[in-house]
Amino acid sequence: MKVVKERVEKLLEEIPGLRNNDELLVWTYWEVYETSGNLQSINREQYINFLMDADTIKRCRRIIQNDENRYLPNSEEVRKHRKIKQYKWELYLKSLHKERELF
Repeated sequence: MKVVKERVEKLLEEIPGLRNNDELLVWTYWEVYETSGNLQSINREQYINFLMDADTIKRCRRIIQNDENRYLPNSEEVRKHRKIKQYKWELYLKSLHKERELF
C-alpha cells in the first residue's frame, strides 16, 4: 500500500482536479501506472483486478486528505460533502502560504 499511497500523492500534487473526484483519480492512476496510458487495451481479468484496487486508491486519497490534511479538495462543495471542516481548510491554506514563502 505504501507504493500506491506515494503514487496517489504524486497524482494529487500534479493534477489538482483529481482531489475532487475519486473516479477520475482511479481512472488516472490506472492509466498512468497500470496500463502505460492505454487503459482501453486491458482484458477482462486485468479489469477485475483493477476494480479490487480501486478501493485501495480511494483509501490512500482519504488518508492523505483526511488524516494528513494535505492536497485537500479545491471545490467547496466537495469539501462540504466530505465534511472537511472549515478550520482544517484554513490551516491547509496557511501551510501552503508558508511553503511558498520559503522559496
